Amino acid sequence: MKPQFKWVVMMLILSLQIHAQDKNVYNKNFEADKSTIMVINVNDSSIIIEPSNDGKVHVDYNSQFDGYSKKEIKKEVERITVEAVKFENTITLNASYLKGDRAFYTYNGTGSLVLNDDFFSNSLTKNDTLVRKSKDSLLKEIKVKSIRSDLSFNKNHFKINENGKIKNLTKANFKVSRSKFRILVPPYVKLIITGKESKLYFNQTTINELNLNLKKGTLNADKLINNKNKVTLDNVILSTAYLLGGDYELKNISKGKIVALNTVTINSEFSKVEIGEIQKGVKITDFNSEYKLYNWSDDFERFDFFSEYSKIHHFDPKNDFSFLFFGNNTISYTGNYKIEMQPTRNGEKFKMMERKPKGNEPFSGHINFDIIHGIIYSHKDKTTTIINNH
Repeated sequence: MKPQFKWVVMMLILSLQIHAQDKNVYNKNFEADKSTIMVINVNDSSIIIEPSNDGKVHVDYNSQFDGYSKKEIKKEVERITVEAVKFENTITLNASYLKGDRAFYTYNGTGSLVLNDDFFSNSLTKNDTLVRKSKDSLLKEIKVKSIRSDLSFNKNHFKINENGKIKNLTKANFKVSRSKFRILVPPYVKLIITGKESKLYFNQTTINELNLNLKKGTLNADKLINNKNKVTLDNVILSTAYLLGGDYELKNISKGKIVALNTVTINSEFSKVEIGEIQKGVKITDFNSEYKLYNWSDDFERFDFFSEYSKIHHFDPKNDFSFLFFGNNTISYTGNYKIEMQPTRNGEKFKMMERKPKGNEPFSGHINFDIIHGIIYSHKDKTTTIINNH
């Protein structure tokens, strides 16, 4: 990765504290009650959704500019499209090109930027082992880390190279813009969200009934709690601390991290998903995805996984449990042991593995795998080498 590209990536993820010109782009609020519905249509935008405590829906979009002329600020603001209206008891919000809660830097110096150290070296490290991750460790992975972005930090990590002479970075060398788009919604308002190439952030516990369809982008949620939730994600980066209730359809999820699941049904395909803990009432139906299941609650009761062409890594529950594995044209690895079920002419599945509860300790639940043309790895707590032959 070139130093100039590293600079761009770094600046896109840094939060910013500067003395800048504030621009109040759009602010509206609406009265809401238990029958209010909010429809949100977003395109190429970043939106923060948080609970409202005053019974109103608030739509706030503000920007800061540092180093920009009035003409440049006007041009930036005019390209933004945001409009919220209320008809009867439905609030409709349409938004495009709103880069909320992100800082954008433009370097206007004559020299080139030089990176003092390899800030991204840790993230590029690869290994071929799998270890059981705790819920806390997975939660740390999905939380946005706060990194200082003041001028002293930049000076410590970046320099300017002008014809071989290294100089310090100064504020005059770049201009900065930052925007924040927030929607505050009372917990009893139903949310219907359609998004494309957008980033949605649910920063606090969200108990609203949610109907979400997002194609390309990011869904970063703290806790989504509602049995009526229906969420469809296609080509989305997914990270969430807790999902309680609802139906989730996951397609082409390349980076899926879920800390805990409870009373959730998932239908997935062509995805890669890590789950920190399986709790009660979880059912997954999959086609051609890779799952890593790390932990189980003490009372998960029953877990069902139905799949075809899937790769599954799982660790045993800490307490007593039962396990039943049916397969056809499926391979199972447990330690140094390999069990292979050859394909049958009529596609009939047979019992490949069974574990009955020991009965002498607390019983946490039953695990049921039903897999066609797949592969399953049963890992222990110690570091385990991943066999990449499927």
